[in-house]
Amino acid sequence: MLAPAERVDLWVDFSGRAAGSRLVMRSGEFEGLLPPMAQRMMGGELPMGDDYPLFAVTVARVVSDSPKLPEKLASIRRYRAEDIANPDKPRPIALSMGHMSVMLNGRAYDHDDVMDIERIPVDTAQLFEIFHDHGGGMGMGMGMGMGMGMGAGMGMGRGMGMRGGGMMGGGMMGMMNMAHPIHLHGQPFEILSRSYNDAAPDAYATIRDGLIDSGLKDTVLVAPGETIRIAKPFSDFKGRFMYHCHNLEHEDMGMMREFSVE
Repeated sequence: MLAPAERVDLWVDFSGRAAGSRLVMRSGEFEGLLPPMAQRMMGGELPMGDDYPLFAVTVARVVSDSPKLPEKLASIRRYRAEDIANPDKPRPIALSMGHMSVMLNGRAYDHDDVMDIERIPVDTAQLFEIFHDHGGGMGMGMGMGMGMGMGAGMGMGRGMGMRGGGMMGGGMMGMMNMAHPIHLHGQPFEILSRSYNDAAPDAYATIRDGLIDSGLKDTVLVAPGETIRIAKPFSDFKGRFMYHCHNLEHEDMGMMREFSVE
């Protein structure tokens, strides 16, 4: 399960396949990354969640020797609670919606608009929590005073797809109850955990087994109803870097922010 901007290296072993064998890489069926009504509206030749071929490989010839995958590819530092500067107070990356715009941490992008929670001490490892916030939860529950909410009565934030009604599938309302690939520019991080509010577990089950959380990443797919915790080291570099949703139309709508490492 790969999001826009997310990448994976594939090592495929064709040993034991006869010359002329043809194998097809397919995108399998899934649901839950869009509200059902929005998913139905996004038709065309390749609707989201449909099964379709990506590419085909034909084994051209049989060879006597083939490279083997090494036992170990790279050394990755795994972060423990004692390595992290803020283990009990994760920095939020909250996905929400304002008036005709989608936002991160309660605001659309504005140059040089860096909030206190977006100022990172240099030479630290930081804990971040990425989640959907559609009911003003940050402004009320986290004491940030951001005023992020559409209001819980609008039917948002009840999990993947909101089967059985209550979800307005089109337009801005449907846009926020969808998955978002959050990308940190040039900033590798480690996924520590995923949690899910299981409002529609059948939908989440169609993508859960395909999620690849091992290794270092710079993009993570955040499904509706999910909360993801990541550990991100900041070494001796001081400066700004962007974080944003990698759905391209969201960038145009201002769904990007800056961190300042100081």
